Amino acid sequence: MFRKKTFSTLKLKILIIILILILFSTIFLTPRFLTNILTDLRIYTCQITFDRHEQNMFVKINNFLEGTKLFILKGCNYPILKIDTKFNNLLKLRKKRDLALKNNALIRSNNIFVPAKATWVNKEYEIKMKLKGARIDHVYQNKKWSLKIEVKKDKSINSFKEFSITKPSSRQFPDSVFFSKVLSNYEIKTPKFIMVNLIFNGENWGPMLMEEHYSSSYKELKQLRDVPIMTLSDGSNLEISSYFEGQYNNNNMDYFYEFNKFNEHKRKILTDTYNLNKYIKKKDQNSFNLISLIKTIHEITLTKKDFNTDYLKKYFNLNQIGLIIANNLVWGESGHSISGDNFRVYINPFTQKIEYIPTDHYVDVDLDTSNINKNELINDILNHGFHFSLFLNDDDLKNYYLNSLKILKDESKYHHKIITDICSAHIKICKKNFQPRRIEKNIKYLESLGTSIFEKKIDEEFYLTNPSDDRYLLLQNEIDKFDYQDLSARIYTDGTLEVFNLTPFEVEIKDIIFDEMKPDIKNCKSNFIKLQKTIKPEYSSNLKRNIINTYYSPCLMQKVSIITLKNNVEKTIDLFVESENYKVDNFYKENENKIYYYPKNWTITKENVIPPAEKIFINKPIIINNKNLLIKPGTELLFSKNSYIYLDNGNLMLDGLINKNIIFKAKNEYWGGIFVSNSDNSYIRNSTIKDTDFFNHESIMLTGGISFYQSNIDILNSNFENSVAEDGLNFVNTNFKISNSYLKNFRSDGIDSDFSKGEINNVKFDNISGDAVDLSGTEVLINNSLFNEVGDKAISNGEKSNTRVYKLLINKAKFGIANKDQSLLEGSDVRFSNSLKFDLISFNKKSYYDVPEMNLDNTVFDINKVLIMKNNKAKINSNILETAIFDPKTLY
Repeated sequence: MFRKKTFSTLKLKILIIILILILFSTIFLTPRFLTNILTDLRIYTCQITFDRHEQNMFVKINNFLEGTKLFILKGCNYPILKIDTKFNNLLKLRKKRDLALKNNALIRSNNIFVPAKATWVNKEYEIKMKLKGARIDHVYQNKKWSLKIEVKKDKSINSFKEFSITKPSSRQFPDSVFFSKVLSNYEIKTPKFIMVNLIFNGENWGPMLMEEHYSSSYKELKQLRDVPIMTLSDGSNLEISSYFEGQYNNNNMDYFYEFNKFNEHKRKILTDTYNLNKYIKKKDQNSFNLISLIKTIHEITLTKKDFNTDYLKKYFNLNQIGLIIANNLVWGESGHSISGDNFRVYINPFTQKIEYIPTDHYVDVDLDTSNINKNELINDILNHGFHFSLFLNDDDLKNYYLNSLKILKDESKYHHKIITDICSAHIKICKKNFQPRRIEKNIKYLESLGTSIFEKKIDEEFYLTNPSDDRYLLLQNEIDKFDYQDLSARIYTDGTLEVFNLTPFEVEIKDIIFDEMKPDIKNCKSNFIKLQKTIKPEYSSNLKRNIINTYYSPCLMQKVSIITLKNNVEKTIDLFVESENYKVDNFYKENENKIYYYPKNWTITKENVIPPAEKIFINKPIIINNKNLLIKPGTELLFSKNSYIYLDNGNLMLDGLINKNIIFKAKNEYWGGIFVSNSDNSYIRNSTIKDTDFFNHESIMLTGGISFYQSNIDILNSNFENSVAEDGLNFVNTNFKISNSYLKNFRSDGIDSDFSKGEINNVKFDNISGDAVDLSGTEVLINNSLFNEVGDKAISNGEKSNTRVYKLLINKAKFGIANKDQSLLEGSDVRFSNSLKFDLISFNKKSYYDVPEMNLDNTVFDINKVLIMKNNKAKINSNILETAIFDPKTLY
C-alpha cells in the first residue's frame, strides 16, 4: 500500500510541474518560446498535435494529459528514421530557416539542398535534403522542421526515392493519411504516408510523417507510365501572400489587399513540373508534349470565355472529377485539396485524359455543409476549381457526382473503419472531424440540394482602382527582392513568343538567348536576338496574351533564356521550345486534312467499320471511335508512312483464314502501326502485320508498333515482322493470348507487357534485337515456344511479375532468362543453348522491390552461365544455386 501511494504522489507531482511550466510559459514567454516548450514536451511523450487551432487552453492541457497517459501505457512504437548531416550543413539549414522566419515565408529561390546520411532498418543511405513548405508553420519550432529528401544512387527508403518529412499537424493529421487511403481505393493515385520517429543529428524530433513524392518509383508502383506530374501553380502566389502577411501584419490597407488579389489572379497561369530536367535531359518528346498539352488546356480555362467544352471534354475524366467533388464536399474540405497549390495533374499517355491527385487535405470541422446558406459556399468552391468549373453545366458530370454521393454513402462504414484504424494509437480528438453522424448529415443535405450546386458563374473582372499609386510600386519592389518572374512566357517551334504580363508595370523584353542543343541537331545552334520589346502594363484581373514573332525557328525542347527589365530590375526567364501545335489558337483548329476517320466506300453499320476484301492503299490515319474495325479474309492494306489505325472503345477484328490471310504492311518502308484502347473482344486471326513504327496520334506517342491498352486480345496463327518500334507488340493493363504465331526481325523488343495478364503458347521468336518477351507487373504463362537469335534477354521477368514457363527452347540469346525485382519465375522443361553471356541471371535492379525468386525443374543449362545476386532465391533441378555480389549495371 505504501509503495502504491508513493508512486501516485510522484506521478501527481510530475503532472503539477508540467502544468506549472505550461502556465508560466503562457503568461511570461513569447509565443515561439511557448511553442518550443510544448513541442519538447510532446516529443518526450511521443505525441502528435491535434488541437493546433484550439483556443481553449484547458482543452489543450486535457489533450496533452490524455496523450501522456497513452504514452505511459503503450510507449512509442513508430519505426525510427535517423538523419545526420555535418555541422556546416546544419548551419546552412538554420540560416535558411532564420531567413524564412524573417520573411514569414520559405522562398524557394533562397532554398538549397545539403548532403546528409539517413539510417533506416539498419541500412545507411546517402541523401540530400532541404527545408520544405512555403508557410512558416513548417519551420516555426526549433525542431520538427519540414524537409524535402531525395535518396541518392538509385536507392529508396520504404520504397520512396523522394519524400518529404513534416510534423503531422502541418499535414493536418489524420486528414491527409485518411484521404490517401480512401481515394486510392477509387483509382486516384494519392501519395502514401508512414509515421516515423525522427532522430535528427542525434536529437529526438518525435513523430513525423513521411510522404512519398512524385518520383519514377511512385509512378511505377502505382502502375503509371513515367511521364510528368505537374501543378497548376508554381507556388509563388502562396509565398508572396505569406511574405506580405508577415511584412504588413494584416493591417487594414485596401491597396494591399487589392494588389494581393491582383497577384493571385495573374499568377494562376503559372505551372510547375516535377523533375522537368530529367525529361529534358532524356529528350523525351512524348513527356514534353504532355507538359505542353496541360499548359495549353490550363491556359484555355483561364483566358477563353468562349471555349468549346465539348472539344475539351475528351481530355477530362469526368467520373473522377465527380468523385473528387463529392468527396471534398461530404467531408467538408471547402475545396482545400483541389486548390491550385495543392492538387497535382497527370496525363494518361494512352488516353490523353487528365488524372487528378488531390493533396494536403484539410477537414474544416466548422464547415458543416448543412449550415451553408443557400449553398453559396459550395458553389463558390466549384466555380473556382480551375478545370472543374469548365463542366458545371455538363449532365455527365452531374450524374457522376450524384453517383459518387451514393458510393460514399454506401461505403461510409468502411471509411469509418479506416479512420478508426488510423486513430487507434492516438487520443480521442483524432477522430473528431470524422464522426459518422456529421458525415451522414452532410450527405443527406447534399442529396437534398441535388445538382443545384452546379451553377456556372462568370468571374467578374476587376481593375486596380488607382494603377499609378506609388504604393503598388513599393509592394512590387518587395516582390522583386526575390526571383519571381514578371512574365508568363511560352515559345514555339514556329518562332512565336507568347507572354502574359503578371504585373501592373511596363516590362521590357531585352534579349532572347537560344542555347545550342547537345548532341548537335541540324539548325539547333545557339542564337542571340536583341528584341527590346515593351510589354504594356496590365491593370485588369483578366489575362491578356501578347504575341511576338521572333522571326527565328528554334528546335523542339531547345533551351531559351528571356532577359527582362522592369523598374531597373533585370531578370531571366528560362524555358524550353514547345511544338507550335500547342499554341492555343492552333489547338482549337481541327485540321480536316490531318484527321481522317475511314474511306467513304467502306461499309459502315451500327457496330462495325468494314473495308472491302481487296487491296487498299491507306494514305491517312484511320481513327475509329465506338465502333469495331472488321477486316474480312483476303484483305490487304498498304499504309503510307504517316498513316496508322487508332481504335478507341471498339474491337479490332482481323478475321483471316488459313488460305486467305489478312495482310497489313507498309507501302514503302514503315507505317504508324495500331493502337487499340478499351476493347472488350479484339482478335487477330490468320493475319500478317509488317513494317510497324512507333504510334503517334496527337499527344499519344507510344513505344509499341501494335499496342493494346485496357483491352482483351486473342491472337492466333499470325505473323509479325520487321517492326522498328521499341516494342513490336505492347500490352498495358490488358488480357492477352498469343497462340501458334511467329515474331521475327524486330529492331528492339518483341512483346512488352505492363501490368497485364496473358498466355504465350507455341510462339516462335526469331532475330529479335532487344528482349523477346519483356514483362513488368505481369502474370503470364509461356508454353511450348522457341526463342532464337535474341539480342538481349529471351525473357525479362521484372517488376513483380509472376511467370510460369514450360517446354521452352532458348537458343543464341545474350541472356536466356533474367529474373529481377520481386518477380517469381516457376516452371520446367526449359533448355538453354549457345547463350552469349548467361543462361540464367537473377538480381535486384530497383531498390524499392524485394528479392526475386526462381524455381525451375528438368532444365538444361550451363552452370558456368548462371549469375545469381546475393540474397536472391534460385533453385534449379532441386539445387539451390550459389549467389554472388555484383552490380547489375555491369551487365548492360
